[in-house]
Amino acid sequence: MKQPQKQNKSNQIDKLVASNLEKIKAESKAILMAEPTPLSNASPKAESKSASNSTPISKLKPAPISKLRSTPISKLRSAPKSKLIPTPISKLKPAPISKLKPTPISKIKPTPKSKIKPTPKSGKMDSDTSAQKPNASNLILLKAASYCAYQERCHNEVKHKLAEWEVYGVQADMILSQLIELNYLNEERFATTFAGGKFRVKHWGRLKIRRELKIRGIADYCIQKAMKEIDESDYYETLKALAVKKNENTKAKHPLERKQKIYHFLATKGYEADLISDILKDVFG
Repeated sequence: MKQPQKQNKSNQIDKLVASNLEKIKAESKAILMAEPTPLSNASPKAESKSASNSTPISKLKPAPISKLRSTPISKLRSAPKSKLIPTPISKLKPAPISKLKPTPISKIKPTPKSKIKPTPKSGKMDSDTSAQKPNASNLILLKAASYCAYQERCHNEVKHKLAEWEVYGVQADMILSQLIELNYLNEERFATTFAGGKFRVKHWGRLKIRRELKIRGIADYCIQKAMKEIDESDYYETLKALAVKKNENTKAKHPLERKQKIYHFLATKGYEADLISDILKDVFG
């Protein structure tokens, strides 16, 4: 008799569980199918209940520091270098000048005397100071170049000028070679300009021009080339004009005496004797 009673009890329990499950499913479906109520339509009673249920901030107590646990350093992981992106230079903004404050004078400390290094007496300077100041040879070269640029110079004139600056020997020769390379010195150019200038301005003859060029150490090739620059017709007309002008200014009355004075004047100017005799024939007939 005990066995059928146990079976009836178990059947009743199963029926109750099944009926409860069906009720729970029906309620859950109804909740899902129902539309949520917006906050604006919520009743003020519900709001007051929720507000009453929340604890006020004044009653909140922070957790004690002793109970706070910090993460150990061994477990901290740094970001890999591949993921670190540096800030581009274009986005870096310098601090405005208005916010930069100069250091007050009271806080500036002078360098102690123990750290100041005296200049060596040997005359050797540091590489930085020697790079800032030009070399003495370069200064002399610049002076010589400006001396040659003012007007045409020959080698002897530059040597005399270097001697005045106390530059001799190998150093003087090096400066001369540098001036020649830089085209500040050119004997052929000097000879042509010297001959043309003395003939046109001072009315010198070829003999005097040739003599002065030889005194200055100019080569014969350069002298001959300079003589060719003087035009023959201009040379003869200049000689004739000088003879006529001298004839007008001489006070001698006798013709032989006048001819001797004119001949001597033209010879000292450096003109050739045969040309002077031809000119005297044309002037005096």
